[in-house]
Amino acid sequence: MLDDSWGLPNIIAEGCTLCGQCVQVCERGALVLGETKPLLAHPEDCDGCGECEDVCPQGGIECAFEIVLADE
Repeated sequence: MLDDSWGLPNIIAEGCTLCGQCVQVCERGALVLGETKPLLAHPEDCDGCGECEDVCPQGGIECAFEIVLADE
């Protein structure tokens, strides 16, 4: 059985410049800037959209999966 965190973004502190782009792009307000890296302060609000991963210039956020819808 998967735990509740399996679909949440993995935030890597190394290389984070605290630019805040991930926090700005998070429409759900799940991310906040911590002292050394962004924090998933409200994991229950994260919808797994992956925008934070896409916008991070340092590649410091990894999402567990990406959903791709194919045209039929």
